[in-house]
Amino acid sequence: MKKFFRGASFIMAMTMVMGVFSGCGNKVKDVAYDYQAADYVKIGEYKGLEVELGDYSVTDESVQQVIDQLLEQSMEYHVVDRAAQDGDMVVVTFDAYISGGKVEGFSGEDYQVIIGSGEFLVDGFEEALIGLSSGEKRAITGLHVPDDFKTEEKYAGRAITFNIDISGVFEPILPAYDDAFVTKVSKGDITTVDAYNAEIRKMLEENAETNRYNDKYNQVLDKIVNGTEVLKDFPAEYIESKSASIQEEVNRYTVLYDMTDEEYLMKYYGVGTVEEVAKNQILLEFIFQEIIQKENITVTEKYYKDHLLETANDRGYSTTEKFLEIYTEAGAVNCMLLDKATEMILDSAVEK
Repeated sequence: MKKFFRGASFIMAMTMVMGVFSGCGNKVKDVAYDYQAADYVKIGEYKGLEVELGDYSVTDESVQQVIDQLLEQSMEYHVVDRAAQDGDMVVVTFDAYISGGKVEGFSGEDYQVIIGSGEFLVDGFEEALIGLSSGEKRAITGLHVPDDFKTEEKYAGRAITFNIDISGVFEPILPAYDDAFVTKVSKGDITTVDAYNAEIRKMLEENAETNRYNDKYNQVLDKIVNGTEVLKDFPAEYIESKSASIQEEVNRYTVLYDMTDEEYLMKYYGVGTVEEVAKNQILLEFIFQEIIQKENITVTEKYYKDHLLETANDRGYSTTEKFLEIYTEAGAVNCMLLDKATEMILDSAVEK
C-alpha cells in the first residue's frame, strides 16, 4: 500500500541524518549506499519551490529592546518610605487559609513579590499589595486557587484567604546606560556605548540571518517531504538499528534534562516515539539520496580537502581530527554531499 508522509519540521532530524548518512571513496569520491532510495520513495518537486519569509531586518527599535532587557537584568531595588506601586518589590510574610483552615505549602516568610510580574501563583495577590506600606498587616480575601492547580488538586479552584505582614517596599532603579555601564557588563572588552550598540546590532543581524535561513530551510524541506510518496515499508532492520541509536541519545539526555522519553522526543523531534523519529530520519536520508543521485552531486578529492575544516566547524568541531574520529571520512563525504544538495535546493527556491 502506498503511503505519504505529511508535515512537521525536520531540522532536528536532518541534523541526525548528517551524522549517520553512510558511504565514501574517490577522485570523485565514491559513495556506497546500503539501500537504494528509489525502491522506497518517489520524490516530487524539489527545485523552484516557493517560500514566504517574514521580515528579518534589524532596526533601531530591536537594538533598543536588547538594551532595555540588559538594563532590566541589571536593575536594583531600593527601599522607599511610601505605599507600594505597580512594579515595586514588596517583601511580605503570609499564611493562607481555605475554609478557615491553615493551608501548608501556601505560606511564605520574607517572600519577595514583584507587583505586576504575574509570577505569584494566585491571581490578584500581587495587585492586592498596591497601596500597602511597610509595617502594615492585612487579610486579603476574594482570591481563588487556580483551577488547574496540580500539586494539591483538592485545593484547585477554591477560595483562599491570605493574612499578610509587609516588611518592606522597594522601587526598581534602572542603571544609566553609559560608557561605565557597558565597560562593566562587557568586562572591559567594550568601553563605549557606540561600540556596544554596534556589537548588539552585529549579534542581531547574525541571529536574523540564521533564523531566516532556518525558516527557508524548514519551509522547503516540509514541501519536499509532503510531496514524497513512500512506496513500501522501510527495512525493519534499518528501523531497528536507527531506533537503538536514537534510544541511546534519549536515555542520556532525559536524565540530564529530567524529562520523560516522550517529553524529550516531542520537544526536540515533534513526535512521541523513538520509532517515529527513526522512520523520519530514514525518510530524509532516502529523499536526499535521491536528490544527490538525480542531480549527480559529487565530492572530489580537492573539494574534500578544501572543505573538510569548514564542514567540521559547521558541525561544532574546531579540528578535523576530532570530526573524523566521530564521523569517519565516509561520513564527512556525505555531510558535504548533503550540504551541496541543501544549498542547491535552497538556492533554487523562490522567495515570495
